Amino acid sequence: MEVAARENASSSDGIHDLEDLVKRIARTEKIDESKEFAQDVQDSLSRSVQRSNRQIKNRGVRRRLSSF
Repeated sequence: MEVAARENASSSDGIHDLEDLVKRIARTEKIDESKEFAQDVQDSLSRSVQRSNRQIKNRGVRRRLSSF
């Protein structure tokens, strides 16, 4: 019984670690997708504005540091 309890406890910890890893991977993917989308929007807006005023510069997209 003690051995089974220890095995189950370590198995539970391993599953929790795996869940954390999956969450971090998903968050990283979401951040990458969001950055790519922001760059596409910025480039499109910049091209549109530059048609009427060539002096406007595309300052790109910056990553905002969050408190998460």
